Amino acid sequence: MATTDRPSGLTALAVINFLLSFLQLLSAAGFLLQRFVFAPQWLKGEEDFGNGRRILQELVEVSPPVIILIGGLMLISALLLFISGFGYLRRKRVWGKHITTLYVICDLASVACILAWMPESYIRDLGIGLIRTVFYPVFLGVVIHTVFRRDLVR
Repeated sequence: MATTDRPSGLTALAVINFLLSFLQLLSAAGFLLQRFVFAPQWLKGEEDFGNGRRILQELVEVSPPVIILIGGLMLISALLLFISGFGYLRRKRVWGKHITTLYVICDLASVACILAWMPESYIRDLGIGLIRTVFYPVFLGVVIHTVFRRDLVR
């Protein structure tokens, strides 16, 4: 079995990036589908959703370009996170370090857009997911630019 000089922490971050990029992709798809497909259909029916009907109505009232901007930023973030995972495995400076920086900027921009333009009830429902969306990019940026700064060499 061949040994590698790649730090195991970098490999672990790559695996976490692959997992979170898949979850981010599902989240972005769900966000866009919820607004453009499901919410209008659910609001036409007479079912009682309780508090959910009010939240869906507030979501439908958000401008479609804003929803597309947030969904697009989420999709781009997922792609950048996936690419940066490959950069960690291959120890590439551009794929790992610089793409991670772009991911951090893009993901935090999507959070800023959510906080600025989405209804308060929707933000409350995001809960711990919103905290993860802020914490992981900041953590990843700090770790890649400090701890692993010399490990991404090619």
